[in-house]
Amino acid sequence: MGEGSDYRSPNYKFHSEQGYDEWIYMDRIVVDEDYQSMSIGSKLYTYLIEKLTKEKFKFLCAEVNTDNEGSWRFHQRFGFKIREKGMDLVTGHESNFLVKELVPGALKSL
Repeated sequence: MGEGSDYRSPNYKFHSEQGYDEWIYMDRIVVDEDYQSMSIGSKLYTYLIEKLTKEKFKFLCAEVNTDNEGSWRFHQRFGFKIREKGMDLVTGHESNFLVKELVPGALKSL
């Protein structure tokens, strides 16, 4: 979902209140357990990041439940940083709200 979308997720709302401009919120990408470790998620993220960068987006936002260590390690490999720790407002799980700069230094402008 992009900036200004009429998406009623409270997690999207959190990201929309961070002062980002030119950003995309990724609600979730899930790869079935039977297909994990086949680089499917990495290929999807690589494609997505390349496409968003070409389209001049500055930020890619997501969240990961803190008990999902595999997902957190995956996001770290793609350069996501924790913007804030808190409660996933949809699931009630403790979560890390993540942001990836698609333009180096973009967070410094906030």
